[in-house]
Amino acid sequence: MGEATSEFATLFSSALRDLARLAGDDTHADFALEHGARLEARVRGALDAVAEVYQTDTAALEDWAKERARVLARVAAVRDALQRGGADAETRRRAGELVAAVGAGQGR
Repeated sequence: MGEATSEFATLFSSALRDLARLAGDDTHADFALEHGARLEARVRGALDAVAEVYQTDTAALEDWAKERARVLARVAAVRDALQRGGADAETRRRAGELVAAVGAGQGR
């Protein structure tokens, strides 16, 4: 794996970890405290990293187009919730759904 690919994978992994911490009942408060006023920017950055992966086009994976559409729809839902209410309960719930959707896609 090249250095750029490794960095890309690390950013993606970190983004999923951040979204999972945001969504977690036991972890969201510490995550919010850790990032303070920059919490929403951190969440947006994580969403950007996930979207970047799923905006790529590949024929190497079966059903990629459907998977891609499903995950990008979840990214949009988290972005909309974040825009409406900040890092509130709805945003946290939708972030959890996004993390679950990505996890389900990786279990092929």
